[in-house]
Amino acid sequence: MAFLGAVALLFRRRWLWVPAVCLAIAIGLSRVWLGVHWPTDVLGGWVLGLGWLAGWSAIVPLRFPSPGDRMAGIGEGSVPES
Repeated sequence: MAFLGAVALLFRRRWLWVPAVCLAIAIGLSRVWLGVHWPTDVLGGWVLGLGWLAGWSAIVPLRFPSPGDRMAGIGEGSVPES
């Protein structure tokens, strides 16, 4: 969940969220179906993944502003110069 959400977050494409969520749900359900994990394991993983993704979704726009923001001067100073 966290990895797929991070990919959608970094590419900044809304349409990527739909396949990312569908794939995360399918992987979790397949784990239960195959008997590899208990349902509570999968739910716990989803909750932890969503928490991790929520934290990163707050950090990424501050640390890596979009090119449009930089051109408008909105993201100035948020990315240190190398």
